[in-house]
Amino acid sequence: MALHRFGTLWSLVLILLGCLLVPASAQLPTLAPGQIEVPDDFAKQFIADYMAGDTAKMGKWIHPRRGVIDSRFLKTRDQFLGSYPELTKILKQTKVTYRFGEGMFNGDSFYKAIYPQVTGQFGKLPTVISLLCIFEKIGDQWFLVQAHRYDMASANWVTVGDKITDNRLKGATMSGRSFSMEFALSKEHAVLLSFDDQVQNMFRDDNLRHMKAVKKWYEELKGKPIYVMNISEHSKERMEKYLADNKMMVPVVMDDKSVWHHALQVDQHPYLILIDHTGVMRAVHRETYDDATYSLFRQIVSDVVAQVPVNPGGQKSGTKAADPSLKF
Repeated sequence: MALHRFGTLWSLVLILLGCLLVPASAQLPTLAPGQIEVPDDFAKQFIADYMAGDTAKMGKWIHPRRGVIDSRFLKTRDQFLGSYPELTKILKQTKVTYRFGEGMFNGDSFYKAIYPQVTGQFGKLPTVISLLCIFEKIGDQWFLVQAHRYDMASANWVTVGDKITDNRLKGATMSGRSFSMEFALSKEHAVLLSFDDQVQNMFRDDNLRHMKAVKKWYEELKGKPIYVMNISEHSKERMEKYLADNKMMVPVVMDDKSVWHHALQVDQHPYLILIDHTGVMRAVHRETYDDATYSLFRQIVSDVVAQVPVNPGGQKSGTKAADPSLKF
């Protein structure tokens, strides 16, 4: 999918038009079964604003505390809007237009909408390029929170708003204590998962900065209804040495068979996934380390933790649960 160094969802268009063209006769993949309708026509209005080339109009669709996940790269509002003028130039030059195709609610707060390109043309070759946009209802307004090219390759991606139901998501920490998504959700805890690779020397600095950020979050979130867990494919011995060498005492779940990686489609390092206390994925960030982006991710974590229900006694439910991350 789009390389993160090009910056935004909109740079994806360059790759799409250059080498991922689909004949117009090709059948569009369909969304999973669900409620098909357009709430208040907002999904149609979005594509009208998107095609208008007006940064102010687009800016209204992006919540400053959510940003936008471009494919699987989290972007701040400013980062996302920064390249929007260039996108509209590309769209006009290639005569690309989109129409609303179909949509599906994911619970009460998320909505997936497909936008097929129906009149675009690259040279003499007619194309069909579908865009999948995921909206979150925040307050009484819908905001764009994730978008990516929708094709057979991405149709099975776990996206924001999806429920994580894979029962293979379980394992043991380095001390042998068990941890699973089922356990965390039974205690009404959110879960922050961090995946990184300590053996790729060319990315060592990024990985170390990533691990330091996660360690800081782990310390900040102690006592809150959230588990902060690192997932590692490496051996226990290698992880113990790496953590000791870098004075990095953080909880690690061993994933030597890459079950967590495969189930959650983690294909690059570092990688962050945030799942709320109901099991719904709320944010994802892939590969790059950027201070502004990490600050935004931490902001989303705070919002998700604040949404954990409070019992009549005032304590957030689940805070007294045995924490498998305390001895790692």
